[in-house]
Amino acid sequence: MQSLEILLVVDNEAMVHALSAILRRAGHRVITSTTIAGTIETLMRRGSQLDVIMTSTRLDNSLGDDVVQYSRKFAANARLIVLREVSARAPDLALALADIEFALADIELGPVRKSPPARLPTGEMN
Repeated sequence: MQSLEILLVVDNEAMVHALSAILRRAGHRVITSTTIAGTIETLMRRGSQLDVIMTSTRLDNSLGDDVVQYSRKFAANARLIVLREVSARAPDLALALADIEFALADIELGPVRKSPPARLPTGEMN
């Protein structure tokens, strides 16, 4: 498996430590964030270098919404992976790990999506 640059956005410190340790042991470079400000700052500084953005935050809250919005703006070529909501309990951790393994295997199988050009070319219409 290739080594990926991953931004892990989870609002639970225990989950951040557990998931990032597992991803690092698998050979990936992991940047973590648990706050809106930290996530936005990381996306602004390193967005173009990210391969994957993983989050377990709900998309209907401010952190989840900001992850989606700013990843589109600053990390357009990164894959966004939304994990199921998890806590530090063992069953949740096992589900999160299964999600991660499945998502990373999917990235290995398919090419990284390319962002569309800022403006689509226009041609003359007859």
